[in-house]
Amino acid sequence: MRAADEALEKGSIEPLRGLIDAERWPELEKRFDKAIALKHFDDDDLPAARTYMDAYVSFFKYAEGHDHEHGHGHHGHGGDHH
Repeated sequence: MRAADEALEKGSIEPLRGLIDAERWPELEKRFDKAIALKHFDDDDLPAARTYMDAYVSFFKYAEGHDHEHGHGHHGHGGDHH
């Protein structure tokens, strides 16, 4: 979603206004604020870069509607393999 990248580039969540359902907006703002806070990391700090990327992906996926609150414990994709 181009608007999510634009929001991070501008430092303003406004490019997403009207594109995201109102009930999702508070969580989107929370994820945006976290990504913005972590955006300017030291290029030599790999852990900080990873932390920012995690926040970026979380924000971006939520903006696209892919990250819902259905839990993150689903690691397998199938049943028993007999």
